[in-house]
Amino acid sequence: MMYRITMFITITTFSLIALTGNLMGFTEDDYLLMLRLGDTTDKREACIKLAEYSSDETVFALIDALKDPDFTVKKLAIDALAKIGDERAIQPIIELFSSDDKWLRREAAEAVAEFGEDAIPYLREATESEKPWVREEALIALVKIASPETIEIFEYMSNDPDYEVRIRAIEGLAKLGHTEVIPTLIELIRTPDLTLRSAAEEAFISIGSPAVEYLTSYITDEEVNVRQSVVRVLSRIPGEESIPPLIEALSDIWPQVRNEAIKGLIRKGSEAGPYLMDAFATENPRIISAIVKVLGEINYRQSIEKIAPYLSNEDDEIRANAVLALGKLGAYNLNDRITELAFDRSSNVRSSVALALGHLKGSDSIDTLTEMWKKEKNDIVKRSICKALGMLKSEAGIKVLKDALKDKDYQVRIEAAKALGEIGSPAGIDALKKARFDSEEEVKKAVFEALRKIGTPEALEALQR
Repeated sequence: MMYRITMFITITTFSLIALTGNLMGFTEDDYLLMLRLGDTTDKREACIKLAEYSSDETVFALIDALKDPDFTVKKLAIDALAKIGDERAIQPIIELFSSDDKWLRREAAEAVAEFGEDAIPYLREATESEKPWVREEALIALVKIASPETIEIFEYMSNDPDYEVRIRAIEGLAKLGHTEVIPTLIELIRTPDLTLRSAAEEAFISIGSPAVEYLTSYITDEEVNVRQSVVRVLSRIPGEESIPPLIEALSDIWPQVRNEAIKGLIRKGSEAGPYLMDAFATENPRIISAIVKVLGEINYRQSIEKIAPYLSNEDDEIRANAVLALGKLGAYNLNDRITELAFDRSSNVRSSVALALGHLKGSDSIDTLTEMWKKEKNDIVKRSICKALGMLKSEAGIKVLKDALKDKDYQVRIEAAKALGEIGSPAGIDALKKARFDSEEEVKKAVFEALRKIGTPEALEALQR
């Protein structure tokens, strides 16, 4: 009976020991006793304190604590073992990869990674588990270790039947950043699985400039998906090395590849300017058209004189891109030449003229746009006229926009409402009030936003009705 009372007193005083241990000079043995016999609070505190010791008894006690029913006790035991760094703890922690608790599995994976290369043989064995979640956690740990020894593991696991495992393997290849993994990544880019392909692209981006030379050789690959992925990667790798292959991709027969190259060159910004200027030497109309477009988008004003002659080019797309680029570049001295194309045979050119006039804000822009509106039948051009009038922010354009609010094409009506909002004049309120009852919800949204932008009492009152 006395023994039971003594044990009860000992156990119930562990919480006090946990709080005052440092002051009372408790030893490793005291914390081991707390871990074996204490309540949950005591066990948690004991795990924290035992991380400062490395005796066999402490290591084995913490390994036993990995089986505790309390998540926090297990987590703290994992942390303590990782801090101590005794290799004997690696396999017991890896066994937690089989847990039903995904958070515990992740804690275990991160802890095993702390053991560094010593853990690789154990993790290699774990990648052979029948359970995909065990294989995944093993790869997560290996990714964090990021040792050259693991390349073969990642290459092999990139063909794993489980989707998540394959993704982790690709992450590992990317983390290592070695050019030796490039052939594997190229094969992954060929896969029809979009997410796997995306993961491979991210891996290439992680490798960075060393991958550019290899990727360039695939710019002309027979598979369009490969070419598109390669261009997408090149556009996101910093530096000028990737600019020449992106320019080469502008000649691709597939528009999606060319569009990726255009977006990539725009992302490069002004550093692409000199390369694009040199590329004008080509006679390929696809490349010329794209170059003109990009130079306008990156606001490379040094290109104005180079682009100007293309206003009279026979190719409709080149002409349209030249008009819009010069408008964006602020080529005010070419306003008259641009205006001459207001009634061009190509609707794309006419659309570009309208937008260019909006950018240039010339004194006769409103008059030209008004005349264009009177004669125009193409809906896309009409939308551009409305956008341009909104850009000009002049009340002189309201008459056309009122008419446009009644157009048969609902997108023209949307652009007209937006433009009236941009102008912000009370003169447009009556027309907008009538347009509140449009049959298309998107038009009504644009109308209400325009009234809100105008912001006068009358406009705001119309929002309430």
